[in-house]
Amino acid sequence: PIVIATQNNTEIFINGSTTPFTTINTGGYLIVPPTFYQGTNHKNMYITSSKPIYLYQVLAGSGSSATTGMNFIPPLSCFFQKSVDLIPSINSIGNTQYTSDIIALTYASSTVTINGNPTTTTPEAVLGTPDWVTYRIPGFTGNVVVESTGPLAVGVFGASGAAGYGGYYSG
Repeated sequence: PIVIATQNNTEIFINGSTTPFTTINTGGYLIVPPTFYQGTNHKNMYITSSKPIYLYQVLAGSGSSATTGMNFIPPLSCFFQKSVDLIPSINSIGNTQYTSDIIALTYASSTVTINGNPTTTTPEAVLGTPDWVTYRIPGFTGNVVVESTGPLAVGVFGASGAAGYGGYYSG
């Protein structure tokens, strides 16, 4: 993730730590080391700050910088919608097919469904906050509808060799 400060003396906290990882000033940025991702089946990270920030997630099909893209990540919110209706052609760009995954973020007590069917994927806790969990759900093609009984944010990413893509859907 890339964190960009909007005000001077912005303290950045990672995964629930009460000690700032660093302090940055207006326009300054921090590239958070990937070692802070946590989880077993998929990785997540909880970043907070003392002042407003912009947060981007870098995406790529491989380690090559030739395919790098970014998603803007909004703050966690109990006001997220409860559905993303519709992610069209989740695994294709034009006529090219990709392997794609859905990343869903919702309340720990929520149930997530894909195209009307409850997911069997096990949620992973978000270190630093007991209220939220993430799901990494592979194997979907075509049009996809993601729903939750609680607030929901959904990310999509796909890859084929060095080519990669991503998208982020939230309230």
